[in-house]
Amino acid sequence: MTIEAWGARIAEDARQTVRVARSGHAETSVALVGFFLGEELLRQGLATHHGSAQAGALALARLPPRSLVACEEVDALGPQLFDAFAELLQAVGIPPAVESDLAIPPARRPQGDLLAHCRELRRRAAAYLPADRTERVKSAMVAGVLLFKSTALDAKTIKALFFHHVVAGSKTVPLP
Repeated sequence: MTIEAWGARIAEDARQTVRVARSGHAETSVALVGFFLGEELLRQGLATHHGSAQAGALALARLPPRSLVACEEVDALGPQLFDAFAELLQAVGIPPAVESDLAIPPARRPQGDLLAHCRELRRRAAAYLPADRTERVKSAMVAGVLLFKSTALDAKTIKALFFHHVVAGSKTVPLP
């Protein structure tokens, strides 16, 4: 499969995950893919920090789920990711500029337990995503672009949801 095909599968699985959880509105799907991307960044950063994917996974498993975690390697990846994502958006005709106000209006906040949704999305995606973390991150970015293009939400709300949840996912210990 290609990164584009993996991205399309992630986007569809995100929609399906939130539908099954009865919180299936577009905002939750966008937030979920952002959170999933952030979680992939966290795993990639911890693998770099600890010297291997296995050591990073073990370090993550020792932390309590839902707790906050900081990792310099993740923080260093952030700007590169946002630049790459802006390029993807621009390539499909979506203005890449991020407004300084990324507040999410209460009516637009994701519904349900986003960490539980992310665990389910991770379970589904395990069947087809490659082991390579860089390709997983790129696939999740493509999924984000596909959701940007396919939702009727305004661009400012989509960007706020997506970017806020990328950051949240990159700093929150996932559910096992």
